[in-house]
Amino acid sequence: VVVDIDNFKHVNDNYGHAAGDEVLKQVAKQINTCYRDSDAAYRAYRYGGEEFVIILNNTDNEGSVVVGERIRKSVEALKISIEDSTLKITVSVGAASLLTDDSMSRLFQRADKALYKAKHQGRNRMVCAKTLKLEPEDMLIK
Repeated sequence: VVVDIDNFKHVNDNYGHAAGDEVLKQVAKQINTCYRDSDAAYRAYRYGGEEFVIILNNTDNEGSVVVGERIRKSVEALKISIEDSTLKITVSVGAASLLTDDSMSRLFQRADKALYKAKHQGRNRMVCAKTLKLEPEDMLIK
């Protein structure tokens, strides 16, 4: 599962990087409350600026959607106080399940493609890579 904070640049630009750091901490903390009992050993790992990657053990596409939606709704309900403002934060989520012929890189690329589809569909949504096909240009390292 790949999670990206929507419009994070807006937070840094309007409230400063200290506020951005607080948002990152609060979102990470919130994500880490969304696991199933069977995922107890797994946590969100920060990947890049405002992205998090979560590895779920023995989880199919349907299970990853359940966890991804739980994360999305949980972050959406979060209220973060910064100065005299209360920030409402949303995330976009992409998920993929390991296929027989997948490498770790290919698995991540499929989840990342699902994330970008969620972003392009309007943000604050969950997309599973189950039906997404990787095109040759998706294999390029960005």
